[in-house]
Amino acid sequence: MARPFTVSFRGEKMSLQRVPGTPPRRSRFSFDRPLAASLLVSALALGLLPAAASAQSTDRPEPPVVPTGTTRPPESRPSEVPPPRHPEGQYGRERSSEATREATPLVWVSEGQGEVPWHEYAEERLTDALVMRVNLSNGNLMLAATDYDIAGVGRNLQLTRTYNSFLGPYGSTGERWWGNFDRYLDDFFTNTVLVYDETGATLRYDREEDGSLTTPTGYAKDLERNEDGTWTLTDRKTGGKEVFDEDGSLTEVRDRNGGSITVENHHDGDGGWIGLRATETRSDRWVDYTEDASGSWRAEDHTGRTALHTVDRHRRLVTTTDTSGAETRFTYDEDDRVTGVTTPEGRRIAFTYDGWDRVTSVQRMTEGETGPTWTYSYSADSPWEAGSTTVTDPEGDETVYEHDGDGRVTSVTDPLGHTRSRSWDARHNVTTATDAMGTGTSPGNVTTYGWDSRDNLTSIELPTGATAALSEYQTIADADLPGTLTLPDGQTTDYSYDTRGNTVSVTVAGEGGGTRTFTHNSADPECGGFQGQRCTATDANGNTTSFTYDDRGDLTRAEPPAPMGATRYRYDDLGRPEAVTDGRGITVHYTYDDRDRVITVDTASYAEVEYSYDGDGNLISRTDPTGTTEYIHDALGRETLRTLADGSTTVLTHTADGHVASHTDAGGTVEYDYDAAGRLTELTDPAGRTTTFTYDRNDRRTETVLPGGTEHTITRDASGRPTRITAISDADTLLDLEYSYTRAVDGVDEDGTKIRALTDHAADTHTVYTYDAAGRLTEAVEETSAGTQSAAWRYCFDPAGNLTARAEEEDTCEEGATYGYNAASQLVTVNGEENGWAYDRAGNEMDALSTLPRSDAGYSEHGQLSRLTAGGTTWSLAHADTTQEERTRLGDTRFRNGPLGVTEQYDYAQEARIGFIREPEGTLHSMTTDGDRYHYYLTDATGSVLAMVDDTGEPTHTYAYTPTGELRDTAEEVGQPYQFAGAHHDPTGLYKMGARYYDPHLGRFTQPDPSGQEPNPYLYALGDPVNHTDPTGLWTMTDTVAVTFAVAGLITAVPTGGASLTVGTAIGLTVAQTGVAFAVGCGISGNC
Repeated sequence: MARPFTVSFRGEKMSLQRVPGTPPRRSRFSFDRPLAASLLVSALALGLLPAAASAQSTDRPEPPVVPTGTTRPPESRPSEVPPPRHPEGQYGRERSSEATREATPLVWVSEGQGEVPWHEYAEERLTDALVMRVNLSNGNLMLAATDYDIAGVGRNLQLTRTYNSFLGPYGSTGERWWGNFDRYLDDFFTNTVLVYDETGATLRYDREEDGSLTTPTGYAKDLERNEDGTWTLTDRKTGGKEVFDEDGSLTEVRDRNGGSITVENHHDGDGGWIGLRATETRSDRWVDYTEDASGSWRAEDHTGRTALHTVDRHRRLVTTTDTSGAETRFTYDEDDRVTGVTTPEGRRIAFTYDGWDRVTSVQRMTEGETGPTWTYSYSADSPWEAGSTTVTDPEGDETVYEHDGDGRVTSVTDPLGHTRSRSWDARHNVTTATDAMGTGTSPGNVTTYGWDSRDNLTSIELPTGATAALSEYQTIADADLPGTLTLPDGQTTDYSYDTRGNTVSVTVAGEGGGTRTFTHNSADPECGGFQGQRCTATDANGNTTSFTYDDRGDLTRAEPPAPMGATRYRYDDLGRPEAVTDGRGITVHYTYDDRDRVITVDTASYAEVEYSYDGDGNLISRTDPTGTTEYIHDALGRETLRTLADGSTTVLTHTADGHVASHTDAGGTVEYDYDAAGRLTELTDPAGRTTTFTYDRNDRRTETVLPGGTEHTITRDASGRPTRITAISDADTLLDLEYSYTRAVDGVDEDGTKIRALTDHAADTHTVYTYDAAGRLTEAVEETSAGTQSAAWRYCFDPAGNLTARAEEEDTCEEGATYGYNAASQLVTVNGEENGWAYDRAGNEMDALSTLPRSDAGYSEHGQLSRLTAGGTTWSLAHADTTQEERTRLGDTRFRNGPLGVTEQYDYAQEARIGFIREPEGTLHSMTTDGDRYHYYLTDATGSVLAMVDDTGEPTHTYAYTPTGELRDTAEEVGQPYQFAGAHHDPTGLYKMGARYYDPHLGRFTQPDPSGQEPNPYLYALGDPVNHTDPTGLWTMTDTVAVTFAVAGLITAVPTGGASLTVGTAIGLTVAQTGVAFAVGCGISGNC
């Protein structure tokens, strides 16, 4: 069975089948900032588990055995590839004389190695600093490693290296390994200039008669020779530049705001090249990389941290020692190809190759010399010919990738014979993508892409006709930047830029729209720091947040609109935040290990959280005020055993090809079965009852058959959107929902991506939805089949997305309740009354006059809700770690958090237990109060629970909601908490949604967005709860339009510019503590 994974081409993604041990796009280091990396690994992925609700055995089970499967690796074949002849010397630093240039005939230059933009890749992370990638277009195996990732201004200073199984340019650490600062330019040939990029890929620039150079097809990097004999390579997507000296050596990497990383080469007494120093000039942080007398290499940064690369007598990299002293070892065959990797924790991976140096197997060693194996076979006689790549997973299931002679994948056929295809233009841009729904002579559904003459994406049209477009491109500071984004439902957003390409305004046109503005440092900085760094962000209501930087470009102060307090930051020498003081005046201190992983988070009152990691970077323990949780990972680095604070355990087992096979905790064992394409086909609960799942040819679930015979069915249109959802038990129709996405434009029906109408056939109602120019829901009118209005909801928003009025019975929203806000977008009045609303200076809600009045809220020093009075009852709360992701206590109720989510809650006062069964990805499946009788969830398009049935098929629960999630009607045989959008509905009246708490009456969260990705820091789901959800409280998801990567990919193509703030956005302090969001495209963390 193939494991689901994502493959990438041209920055677009398709969900296909995972080939563990093979790699899609390079991700040398998971996150943009060291703190972000550590906190996301520790705070979001793995959380502290609460005490068990029932008695637990103290005997700790053994970690489960990893199954091997049936696939075995083939024998490796000797290389038959002649080494490429390069005019350059041993390290690619010396250059040939003009005489030699004229005398040397054109020689073969390596191609196909490194990252080729139009090729397709699969990837697997081996450690937190090493990623394995397989080029599915030609068979090249890549190992991408990161030795240093140091915070900088605009871009991080990284020292990375890439192994290619294909012979390429000769890197500093030997053949087949290539460092990111090894890249160079070679103008040896008369008619061609070669550039080798940071992954070792070859870019070939042909000379025209006038001396200009033709940019190679498929690349957006233009090369020119300067008057002084140097060279400049400009990326027209970002405006970034690489500068090479007369000899072709890299001397500088610049962004379009003037920030740079300089490269200074070291030479010995004889003039031979022995290393380099790379310096991020704004922060003055550097890494030195130098060869020693033995031929090995030593790296050192400005703080004295060192890393070693040991090279054997054949100049092969055999051992790397990272900055913490952990070693990774590599073994080779006689042809200098890597045959094995041993990670610092002792995990082993083995490779075999064919005669063309194409990888033929990846084996993850588990016991002795065996382990799950993925094999790769090729029909093409060479890597540069058209053919197919067949990937066989450990259980013998095959996925076939057809590619043309340029390596462009034209079709993918999964183990069930379902085929998806693509077509390409002459410049390696995808023009159409056809899904797997075609059968026989009937074609699949086609998504169409448009491009301009400079290879900028201009449009995406879904199979049903909905079209999104980017237009009015302009080249500013050598970057191609779009002027207008038009979404399928008519929303239009205009972007304007300063002379360096930094976004200065984002304007949503039409009623309900508005303009956000930004200012940035000029060459003479106005707010400290350097050119391009953002100085102010002003929301659509005119309220401004200001930023201040130190002389290294680190953000030191974020000043939001009053009454919120400023957030202050202090850094260590590596640019990692070591102290952050929020608007309340509370300071949190961070410490790190030598691999930039957070190891302690502490406060003045000793609310300390400690983390420890294994040598591969996996979290193995966390201790916080609720106790210690320990994690054990298997030979493939997957969590298999979690020990909670009370000593109880959760165990995950896996199939040979990487799927979760079972989940065991105090509630029993849940088993999962899959088909050959890796789709979940059966779930067996602890009582032995089985649920079956059916899918269409696009791997989208179409039917769920529950124990007792209830059938939950989803019908989809050509774009993959649900058009009908039904649930039928015996002769009873429990659900029958019909969705429409068509809107009228000048009397003509046009396809959009938002739900425009919902017909509930079971309830005999029809609801029509209306949206403003910003895409926010403004009206939902429900009528019976007789045309009588049965309900209506109307909403008005200000330009910044704050709800200013709402009505249910009135004809306009202004006739209903009205709401007022302060400059920080905090709700402070209802119908003009100011009493009852309060916030602390970090933006956390303290008191609120909602449906159930709330008061006296308290928060921990980490910003976690710890106390709340609602409806006259006071509740105490506790959360693990430093976020609200994993709640352990609400009043008398305790929660068990496992790797799949909450699997049990126990009310000690009522002595009432509820167990939850989940699918492998964490989706709720059923609940039980006694371990014998189960109740199964039936949901709508956004995951809201509308009904439940028991294991005989009898209805036991029904729910109805307003558009924002308030309960209209409820009937429950037994109480259960998961309701609107599948979120936990608390007795406080709030929903817990991941990192935050949501008020369905107001459509707002009670705390600002910790991720900084939302335009309004409090608004739920961009003001459109009909089409979006926010289950994590960190970013809005599109549920009903989960059709392709298309529209989302087009939206994220819009850059905003600005040299980055250097605080990792994952800590949430920049935005959460200021109450102003900046995430427009690249937000605050990218140098676009």
